[in-house]
Amino acid sequence: MTRRFSLAKNFKHIMALLWLVVLYTYLGLAAALSKEGWRSQSIYQLLTDRYARTNGSEAPCSDLGNYCGGSWQGIINNLDYIQTMGFTAIWISPITENIQGDTYDGAAFHGFWPQKINQVNSNFGTAADLKGLSDALHERGMYLMIDMVTNDMAWEGNYTTVDYSIYDVFDDPSYYHPYCPITDYQDYTNAVECWSGDQHVTLPDLATESTVVLNKWQTWVSNITTFYGVDGIRLDACLEQDQQFFTPFETAADVYIICEVYDYPVQKVCDYQNYVSGLLNFPIWYLVIDAFESNSGSMSNLYDGITQMQGNCTDVSLLGNFVENHDVDRFPYINTDSALDQNAIAFVMLNDGIPIIYAGEEQYYSGGFPPADRETTWTSGYDTTNIYYQLIKSINLFRACVIANDPTYLTTNSVPFYLDTQVLGVKKGSTPATQVVSVFNNRGIDAVAYNFSMPGTGWVAGDIVYDIYTQQNVAIDENA
Repeated sequence: MTRRFSLAKNFKHIMALLWLVVLYTYLGLAAALSKEGWRSQSIYQLLTDRYARTNGSEAPCSDLGNYCGGSWQGIINNLDYIQTMGFTAIWISPITENIQGDTYDGAAFHGFWPQKINQVNSNFGTAADLKGLSDALHERGMYLMIDMVTNDMAWEGNYTTVDYSIYDVFDDPSYYHPYCPITDYQDYTNAVECWSGDQHVTLPDLATESTVVLNKWQTWVSNITTFYGVDGIRLDACLEQDQQFFTPFETAADVYIICEVYDYPVQKVCDYQNYVSGLLNFPIWYLVIDAFESNSGSMSNLYDGITQMQGNCTDVSLLGNFVENHDVDRFPYINTDSALDQNAIAFVMLNDGIPIIYAGEEQYYSGGFPPADRETTWTSGYDTTNIYYQLIKSINLFRACVIANDPTYLTTNSVPFYLDTQVLGVKKGSTPATQVVSVFNNRGIDAVAYNFSMPGTGWVAGDIVYDIYTQQNVAIDENA
């Protein structure tokens, strides 16, 4: 029997219809978190310097290339905003002491220019403040993910001037590759063994294939995760590190690690999951941007990409899905059509894997190339009434309900089952009684209402489904 669904006029604002047969009470989280437990989380990514100040000041930051004053205590003071949006974990900036002061390339507010890895970044607070953040999260049943840099150290100046003695752990040239610039990230050897950075801030490249270097990192990460109660790690620049490094590093950390492999080829990116539990889902990100950045975007490539990831990655349920992060243009910078943006957000939050929302995404921030995309969250006044905040909150809570009532939901792969030039239908769930049906389109904010047939849902007349947009139960009938 063919089901017919009406694409209502107001559908263009929410950009996804999500149905569940029965909506149950949301259940709380367990105190301990296994690597597999990350499947059920929803992550809010923030830059520590840009989320909240200790004193609560919401004054604008005059220079986004410098420190703006965010701190770990500031995050603690504003956790309600994150948790009320339905997030169960936060991903914060690297915690180690970085290059001090302002350089030609700006300041190290982002945390990716490490020098003293046994010290915390004093701009963010003290070690006690960081432990306090971990404790505050755990008291709420939430989890802490820390960004980490293991590929390199940082030096203000060019490669000929590096003084290795300033580093507190990797303080000898023997720990590093000889200088050569990365010229081709598609060349494994060149990407792994050569240096990134520029003549103003260069990044001496650690020999992560070295047993000595690995052992030092293993000791360090074990101490960090234990001392601060870290639940997960986002590992920077995995494309530039030896693949054999990741498994023993994750074992020593004894927490889930999600690797940044900033690349597109599905087989190449998925190969890294043979060495580490999680990956940021860059292949799907490229396809999501392609599908929703315009009314003529390719929904068919996104349709195919879902099954391509399933066929090549070891476990798509441990991938991290995103539309925005600190390294890419925000979606509204690419296209100001809010309907397209909401479609993209809904897709990544409901796709196989772990949803990740970047701070400011819920406020419709529109920054482009860094540091423009690293705005201060406090400037928004932490508005909880706008449509983006409410959309993300609704999907987070909806997803949590589904997970609580279908133990196999997270490990049951999505099935793309409907496609036309501008509409994609996807269902996920182990049975028709507990499945979620999501419908996405790139028709845009000015689209007119239209009807279309969508066979293959698995429902029959009389089934009761829940529409997340209208927040009502709806009966399926012969003419639906």
